[in-house]
Amino acid sequence: MNEKVEKEARRLGEQMKKGYISHLILLVLKDNPSYGYKIIQEINRRTKGMWDPSTSTIYHVLDSLGEKNLITVLREEEKGRQKKIYEITQEGEKALEILIETYKNMQEAMRRMIFSSIKLFDDIDIEKMKNFIPNKHAIFGVEDLKDVEEKIRSLEIKKILMQQRIKEMKLGLRNIDIEIERLQNRTKD
Repeated sequence: MNEKVEKEARRLGEQMKKGYISHLILLVLKDNPSYGYKIIQEINRRTKGMWDPSTSTIYHVLDSLGEKNLITVLREEEKGRQKKIYEITQEGEKALEILIETYKNMQEAMRRMIFSSIKLFDDIDIEKMKNFIPNKHAIFGVEDLKDVEEKIRSLEIKKILMQQRIKEMKLGLRNIDIEIERLQNRTKD
């Protein structure tokens, strides 16, 4: 691959990741109030190292979230030192709900874009697709994983994807029923 193209793709990927830091912070704080360094560790742990924000980035975003009243800062004294504990506000929880819904919609749109793009090529790697697309063999792809926690996480993700598909299919069925009824009523008139 062209080194210049690869470098640009990585830069774009890093920009995309930076845009999610505030979301990740709110997700961490939704579970428990925490302090900056622990938030970094939790983001890193939950994303399996995909996001490893710097201390300066975290504190900059924490300040910004505080200014927007999405989090509050509590001060504790520990061993003679002031310690800032961050806590999500009600506004922050509402914003997080909206962000999660927006993310779900974006994820669905990206999935559709990826799948429609894949159809343009004749050399689809079915083996890779089987691990990405939930199919009738729900546990397909986890047999190769050694770690039980990884298997569980993979199955949980597949379950969520299948639940999303079921939701889409139910909506599609409802829309078909509505259209059939509309057409039947039209032919009666």
